[in-house]
Amino acid sequence: MGIRSKLITPLFITLLVIFSVIHFVLKPDWIKHEHEEYLTIQNSMLNTLVVNLTNNILSGDYAVMHDNLDAELKSKAKVWKTLVVQSIMGGQIYPLEAISQESLTQHSNNEYIDKITRQIEYDGEPLGAVTLYADWSDEERDINEYITQLEVMLLVCFLFLLIVALTVQSMLIRSPLEKLKNAAGALVYGDYDIELPADGNDEIGRLSHSFKLMRESIKTNEDALKLAAKEAEIAERLLADNQDYLLQEHTAAMSALVEIKNVNEKLNHTNNEIAHLRSALDEHAFVSIADIRGNITYVNEKLCKLSGYTLEDLIGKNHRIFKSDFHVPEYYRELWKTVASGKVWHGDLCNQTEDGELYWVEATIVPFLNDKGKPYKYIAIRTDITDQVNALERLKIKTDEINQAHADLKTSHQQALQSEKLASVGQLAAGIAHEINTPVQFIGDNTRFLQEAFDDLNSLILVYQQLSEAVSNGNSHEELLTKAAKLSEEVEVDYLAEEVPRAIAQSLEGVERVSKIVLSMKDFSHPGSDHKEIIDINHAIQSTITVSRNEWKYNAELKTDFDEKVNAVPCYVGEFNQVILNIIVNASHAIDDARQNDELGTISISTRQEEEFAEVRISDTGTGMPESVKKRIFEPFFTTKVVGKGSGQGLAIAYAVIVEKHGGSLDVESKPGEGTTFIIRLPMKTSTNNDKTETEMNKETELKLVQGGKA
Repeated sequence: MGIRSKLITPLFITLLVIFSVIHFVLKPDWIKHEHEEYLTIQNSMLNTLVVNLTNNILSGDYAVMHDNLDAELKSKAKVWKTLVVQSIMGGQIYPLEAISQESLTQHSNNEYIDKITRQIEYDGEPLGAVTLYADWSDEERDINEYITQLEVMLLVCFLFLLIVALTVQSMLIRSPLEKLKNAAGALVYGDYDIELPADGNDEIGRLSHSFKLMRESIKTNEDALKLAAKEAEIAERLLADNQDYLLQEHTAAMSALVEIKNVNEKLNHTNNEIAHLRSALDEHAFVSIADIRGNITYVNEKLCKLSGYTLEDLIGKNHRIFKSDFHVPEYYRELWKTVASGKVWHGDLCNQTEDGELYWVEATIVPFLNDKGKPYKYIAIRTDITDQVNALERLKIKTDEINQAHADLKTSHQQALQSEKLASVGQLAAGIAHEINTPVQFIGDNTRFLQEAFDDLNSLILVYQQLSEAVSNGNSHEELLTKAAKLSEEVEVDYLAEEVPRAIAQSLEGVERVSKIVLSMKDFSHPGSDHKEIIDINHAIQSTITVSRNEWKYNAELKTDFDEKVNAVPCYVGEFNQVILNIIVNASHAIDDARQNDELGTISISTRQEEEFAEVRISDTGTGMPESVKKRIFEPFFTTKVVGKGSGQGLAIAYAVIVEKHGGSLDVESKPGEGTTFIIRLPMKTSTNNDKTETEMNKETELKLVQGGKA
């Protein structure tokens, strides 16, 4: 037997073993398994049929029963060959014509026809029996065809591997050995020039090299023949190794067959998953299928229940049966234009039931395309969104109400800010009047003093004028000298020379104080605008300190420490002044509550620039606050003051102005008995609240003010 025969024979034997296993082991087991699944399905369908037959027999509605059974036999004609229903007495209820015993015997003797019998019972009482003759030859034929295809594939793979093996054998072994054979034959005849295989590191190469040595020493050295025999043994081992390689390839082919089996099992699993997905789709969605003209060819039961139509009402009808008058014709034209072009359409549709009641669905229409890319039918998958649409309509109404409430809230907030400002101005009016009254009083007193001094000096000036004229004219002037000296003594010229400049200086100082108070009041009462202005907050704070002096001067000393670098901060001027005033007044009240004698407390105000923020600190030596109070001080209408002394709005408005409107922060540090410090931080840049519009910030400010002051 040649090398090629030795190589091919094991492969053929292996192939025969594989075919035997497939034909005599795998095939019967597969057919048995599929037959069991087939019987399970037929039993399940027959059980469902028995339930319907029970209802028909109990109601005596045999006409409907015959129609249903005819339809079942027609729809399953390839499988259900005969269906017989007998009464409890043994009489045949279905079909109406008698079935010959010969026909039933013929079915029973057919190995591919299964006879399945089920009793018809109600509350344990027998009503009859149903017998089904089901043919499963098509399923077995499909299995046989599949196994035949599998065997053909194996045969093709075997032939391919055989060709590869023979090619490799020819290239690596047969051709070099043929050359060696020719060289050996030539050696017998003394021809030493014949071509030998090239030297190499493999067995054939070494054999060739040994043959060359043998050829060179064959005449004189018998050991060369032994060496040639040894090299021949090496060549035989090489052949054995090559056979091992082919066996490995065969093992790989077997693994490939196992992989094919696994893929087939996965395919079956995928088919089952698709069936489950379809069942789940029918449970969740309303499904219909229509032809290219929109005529309905399939609907699921869920859509029938939703629309109020029966299956018979819908099959064959056009999809326009669901159409309502809600959408304009262009809407439907765009829909059909989309699906006719082979694209999927998504959208909402307002349909109507058989009774004319409207309902909303979210629909997806998917076209099925032929090999030319043209639609030949459509599937529509719908989800009922009637409740969502109604909820959105109610939400729209609520949104309109909220927008109106928001507008009212904005108006109320502006009124609250204005009321707070007017209240502050009213509160400060008496103190400002008192502050102005004091310098005005001593200005008036000094003016009256200057008026009297002017009258006295004017009298003295007249005497001096008369004396000057007398001296100039050479007249007697002793009497005028005496009169002038006496009048000068009465007028107290030395006193007036000292007091008049002082009175003038005091009056100018009073005028300056009044002017300063008026200018500070003007700055404090700045009407502001709807946009930020770059201001010197040191000057703004000083103006607020001036107009509120009467509120704190009896309780505290006020110290300032202003950073000159903080002189250009974007602010809403009037509202910023109001915040500073509210905190100063609260500090004065806290110090007044903590005073036990006439000693004054201290209010300290400082400004600093901290990175990109301008920081204002307002500290007092008042009573301080416990943690429970500190958590609530920014809530609207929360106050610890007695009735009539505080409205509870000041700090809530301050928080809204600084945090929500300016985009800054307002924090408080306080402990009982150690005083309180309010820390205001304002951004130095004009952008606020992550580039939100002014309108958005105002809305958030008003809403959070109503909800509790703090975000």
